[in-house]
This record gives sequence, C-alpha cells and structure tokens, in this order.
Amino acid sequence: MVFLYVLCIAQILDIILNVENQNEFTENFAITSTVFMIALKFIMISTRRVNILILIEQLDKDLFSPVTKQEIKIRSEFDKIIEWTTKAYTMILGFFACGMFLATIAIDFKGRKLVSRIWTPYNYSSTSSYLLTNAYEFISAIFAVSVSIACETLYAALLLHICCQFEILQHRFKTLDGQENYMVNQCASHHHQIYMFARRVNSEFKGIVSCQFFTSMSVLCLNLYQMTNSEKLSMCMKSVLYSICVFSQIFYYCFYGNVVTEKSTDFPDVIFGSDWPSWNDSSKKILLMVIRRSRVPVEFTSMHVVSLNLKSFMSVSSKYLQCQLYASIYLLLFYLQLLKTSYSAFNLMQTGR
Repeated sequence: MVFLYVLCIAQILDIILNVENQNEFTENFAITSTVFMIALKFIMISTRRVNILILIEQLDKDLFSPVTKQEIKIRSEFDKIIEWTTKAYTMILGFFACGMFLATIAIDFKGRKLVSRIWTPYNYSSTSSYLLTNAYEFISAIFAVSVSIACETLYAALLLHICCQFEILQHRFKTLDGQENYMVNQCASHHHQIYMFARRVNSEFKGIVSCQFFTSMSVLCLNLYQMTNSEKLSMCMKSVLYSICVFSQIFYYCFYGNVVTEKSTDFPDVIFGSDWPSWNDSSKKILLMVIRRSRVPVEFTSMHVVSLNLKSFMSVSSKYLQCQLYASIYLLLFYLQLLKTSYSAFNLMQTGR
C-alpha cells in the first residue's frame, strides 16, 4: 500500500508541478483517478472487513447451509463457477495491464517515456534510472490491479452465491410435501433471508461500485480524447488497452448483477411448477405470499442511481462507441482536408517553377 500511496502522490504532484497543457493533464488524470479510486477501494473494503466476513460466514449457517446431497451438489457447482470466473477475470485484466506496460516500454524506450506520468526528484534519462522507475510503477500497478480484482471477484462471488441460494430454495420447494406447514414456513423464511442478504451485500458494496462507475465513465471519456488527439502509437495503444480494462470491469459488475435479477425474476415460475395443488390451504397461502414477494426482483444499484444489469452496460457501450465513431469521422475528414491542402500547396509550387 505504501507503493500505491506514493505513486498516487507522485501523480498528483506531476499535475501540480509539471503539467503545462490540456493533453498532458488528460494523460495524467486518466491514470491518477484510477489509482486514487483503487486506494479508496482498498480503504473501503478494509473498513468493511468485519461485515463482509459476517456475510461470508452466513452462507454456511442456518437455512443457507446445504443439507441434502442434491443441495451440496448445487453448492459445489456454483463454487466451481466462481473459481473459474475469478481465474478468467484475473487473467484478462492482468494480460491487458501487462500489455499496456510492455507496449509503452518497447515503443518509447528511447524517449524515456513512463507508462504513468509521475513527479520524480531525480532525472531518469539514464537507462538504469528509467528501468528502476518503470519497475516501481509496474510493482505498484500489479498491486493496484490485484486490489481491484479482489474487490470485483469478491462482489461477483457473493452475487453468484445469491443465485446458488435461489437454486437450493427451488429444489426445496419442488421436494416439499405441502402438508407440513413448518417446512413451507422454513422455505418462506429462507426466501426472505435471501432478499435481506442481497440487500446487505448491496449496502456494503454500493460505495465501491459507485466509485468504480464514476471513475470508469471519467476514464473512458479521457481515453477517447487521448485516442483522437494522440500523435504517438504507444499512447494510442495504451488508451485502447486501458479502455478494454475499464469496459471489462463495468461488464463484470453489470453481468452478474443481471444474472441475480433474472434468477429472482424467474423464481416464481419455477416454484409454481411444484406439486402445490396437493398442498393444504395454509401452505398454498404461504406459497402465494412468496410469489407476491418475488414480483419485486433482487436488483443491485450504484448508489440507487445506476442499475447493475446488461441494459445499463449496453447503454454505456453504445454511447461510447457512438462518440468514438464521430471522433473517427472527424479525424478522417481532418486528414483528408490536410491532404487536400498539401496537394494544393504542391501544385502551387510546381506552377511557380
């Protein structure tokens, strides 16, 4: 964390002492805002550590704990899905983060350009100083990416465990006798606890998700500006890889939020397919109460402003791609006009001869 905090301070000092124009500010602020957000994310997750541990422990207590072999099988299948998605997400984010560093060093090695603009109390024009400074930035970036991956995969894992609880509850409803009111009441209580668990997860992570979304939107806008105004290949490649990382993070949140919402929406249709006609009147009333409660789906939001679902992700993606298309058209017209002007100047010079 000391490495990360020092990096953030050095980036802020670069804005104060070294930045001279709009392009330099955009280049610095895009990464500085991300590093600051990750440091803030680490502080938030650390202060909520006890509450998050309580949430994790609750998954093995009372009604959440699997009982039968089928329920244990459902739980193990979701554990495998969580493990696979965590590894895949780590590899994707790590690949693009390392690619951004390697591309910058390989292309701009002679120019001694760092991946992230920082203020340094020394001159890093020599090869050894340049490589050491890059190594420091790389180590800090690896830790920053690790913190980000830890928060996002933990959040996604808790959401997948909510889906797992819906699967277990569906199995319990399908195997109910319907004549034992106690068991039906237990299932209704389990359904209520799933909703309360989801609400607590949303409450614990809403600050982190909000910071992520706000920073991601800012970074995407700045990266778009950099791609349209950059004259260097390394800067353009870094902006593209950085944008892919940001989009991966937004998609990760929205995808699993959408999965939970769909699971809770489909839940009434699944339990309605159980053998409820043979139940007694009291059990049928409890089932009806559960179905009515399920009309309000489980939904995760960013500070009650942005819903975490694929619709929100598609909205962000379409607007970003639309802006990028307009920017590309503008650049194409600019270069065509420049080519036309150059050709006219060439003809004028030929006529003068």
